Amino acid sequence: HYEKALGLELEGFTQHTFDEIEAALPYYARVVSDGSIRTNQPAETAAEIKAVFPRGTLEPRLYQLTKTLRTLGMRCNKSCGLHVHFDMRNRTAEEVLKIAKRADKWVKALQELVPMSRRDQHYCKFGISASGNDRYKAVNFAAYHKYKTLEIRLHSATFDYAKILSWIRLCELILAIR
Repeated sequence: HYEKALGLELEGFTQHTFDEIEAALPYYARVVSDGSIRTNQPAETAAEIKAVFPRGTLEPRLYQLTKTLRTLGMRCNKSCGLHVHFDMRNRTAEEVLKIAKRADKWVKALQELVPMSRRDQHYCKFGISASGNDRYKAVNFAAYHKYKTLEIRLHSATFDYAKILSWIRLCELILAIR
């Protein structure tokens, strides 16, 4: 089980500018550029929304964030993903690697829940990443060395509150299995 916080990366695009997106976001979220996102039209802004939540406030804050992103007209396509970072600050690298290996065993089953476009594609290949140069794995252990998190990168992008929350809860269960 992870400790205290949860981070999300939600990838998509909109007609709004970076400044407009930034101004609309709550204080616990920010927008950054992401070169892997392909927009549908040249005038659209590709954006990765990064948000950090204390676990106890996840549901109401996630609901507000997804509502805001939908209001901004955020959309996604096959080039976009949803990445979840689980707080591992109070664990050793060895403990987190064991958790990552357990999570990786579930990836084959989890792939049945995501679209074909997310299955073993370049930015979420099957397996566990071990280094920063290899961070594009479904289970990103390399995130521990940089952020003290374990990242699950498998899900397709969405701005749907219920889908995101269901995915987080499923991943929480998997990470808690001994």
